[in-house]
Amino acid sequence: MEAPTSGVCRFCGITDAQVDGDKRSWLGASRTVCSAPACIRAHYAERDRAQAEANKARRKRTPAEIHQLMIQERRERRRRNRKGLWRAGKDMEEL
Repeated sequence: MEAPTSGVCRFCGITDAQVDGDKRSWLGASRTVCSAPACIRAHYAERDRAQAEANKARRKRTPAEIHQLMIQERRERRRRNRKGLWRAGKDMEEL
């Protein structure tokens, strides 16, 4: 992913030369988001998604969630073992 360039809006691509002080300006000192309503919405939506992901990673799991994960892992292990046995049986028939 490309790093945002100062003086170019990340969302609409407008540049310093195109920004009119009366209609548009820059949101922050980094000058990577212009003040167009669509760009502002996109900027805050991006920030909110990043915060939600960070919160999700920090959240502790409940005992019920841990139990569900354990059951899911056990089922996956059983499926893998069954597939392995089925393949082994098929290989024996070919001999």
